[in-house]
Amino acid sequence: MLFAANPRRLASEGTFSATPTSLAFGDVPVGTKNTRIIELKNGTTANILISEISATGSGFSVSGINTPTTLHAGGAVQFDVGFLPKASGTVDGTMTVTESNGSKLTVALSGTGEGSSRALEVSPASVAFGDVDVNATSTADVTLKNGGNSNLSVTSVTSSGTGLSTTGVAANTTIEPGQSATIKAEYAPKAAGSLSGAITIASNASNGTITVPVSGTAVTSEPSGSPVVDLKWNASPSSGVSGYAVYRGTASGGPYTKLSTVTATSYTDSTVTAGKEYFYVVTAVNADGSSGYSNQASVTVP
Repeated sequence: MLFAANPRRLASEGTFSATPTSLAFGDVPVGTKNTRIIELKNGTTANILISEISATGSGFSVSGINTPTTLHAGGAVQFDVGFLPKASGTVDGTMTVTESNGSKLTVALSGTGEGSSRALEVSPASVAFGDVDVNATSTADVTLKNGGNSNLSVTSVTSSGTGLSTTGVAANTTIEPGQSATIKAEYAPKAAGSLSGAITIASNASNGTITVPVSGTAVTSEPSGSPVVDLKWNASPSSGVSGYAVYRGTASGGPYTKLSTVTATSYTDSTVTAGKEYFYVVTAVNADGSSGYSNQASVTVP
């Protein structure tokens, strides 16, 4: 007489299990991969040889583990299960762990492919700088937000209008769903007049290219008296400092001409000319001489 037996582990040997016991990915945009972690735990008193780990169901996959592999008694291992839907709709699947003795451990998989969307939200809808002095600079932020469920690519950001420029978002910048990027708009007029410009954002969003109108007025302020430049700096931490020498140049990096030596940490330069740019440095003075130049500060006199 022949007997057929099904191999099994005794209860005293513990169990071989997966956590979680089922995996629901929920809504995932078509063409976007979502990954979750599965842990296998060998709660038995013997080593387990895993011969294969596989996934069935359209879009499901396993990564992060090679088979065959041995899971030692009391040990655990983690790996990834992915869902990359190729079409809209709900998909059911199964992840199967096969042991060398033929035993199988299964985890139910499910997910829904959701049609991808890219919606570019721009705030504010327009920028008004108001009055800006000639040779001065005014800035404003323009926020770009991806209101869709798929990555959005900003292909270009351009500006038009005299004195208007933008930074902060380069060509081919990717904005993930729910995330934002900020354009820094700068208006730096060199002559009096009105600005009627625009910032144009091109992307692969479903709402296409968006234009943000920009306005402003460059004005020339009437001086109330002779122009001056007020300078302030932090005190030197060195001991024995008796004062500070103030230097000025007309080009970045010098050469510099000494203006005065003062005991305070401030100085007013009243020998400047409107419309010119100046560069300032200071040195700390003690009984042994002067320190090196401080960091350079620059200013354009209105």
